[in-house]
Amino acid sequence: MPTLPNIALTGKLRAGKDTVAEYLIERCGYARYAFGDGVKDDFHRDNPAVPRHPKPRAAYQEHGQTMRERYGHDVWVVRTMSQIAARKDGRPIVITDVRQPNELIWVKSSGYVVIRVNATDGLRILRAVESRDHFHYADLMHETEKHIDSFSVDYEIDNNSDIFDLYAQIDDIIARARREHRNRPV
Repeated sequence: MPTLPNIALTGKLRAGKDTVAEYLIERCGYARYAFGDGVKDDFHRDNPAVPRHPKPRAAYQEHGQTMRERYGHDVWVVRTMSQIAARKDGRPIVITDVRQPNELIWVKSSGYVVIRVNATDGLRILRAVESRDHFHYADLMHETEKHIDSFSVDYEIDNNSDIFDLYAQIDDIIARARREHRNRPV
């Protein structure tokens, strides 16, 4: 049986990327990584009084972009790449948050299967409100959201139905990706 491919997920806020990743972790044994984890960790190290929940989305976005401007657009990619390179468990990887063109270039050049998770704006807004994030409608048009629709991806998931439909789409993509894609070592 072919090995499981490394996967990179892209999609707009609250499209369901983390739900897809959780399924891959539970069902297939994937290890989770995210470019945004470094952003969040850095932000909270510098701002310990700000709670992680509800998610201070705008603050994360501002911090991430500021650090990209200060240290170069690959600052979060390099951090995540280093963590992945240091791993020793051999599990397949799922990166949950490809949003920037440089992130897409890195995952594609590393042999990842890229999956875009789509959901309607109305459903994404509903999910953001229900999650009690610090959400504003302007978040839908933030710099980190604007490239996603233009990305060339290997597969797309329509996450506008129920969880069972989502899982069926993931299973189908995994089966197809195992046949069609070969990972290059990371």
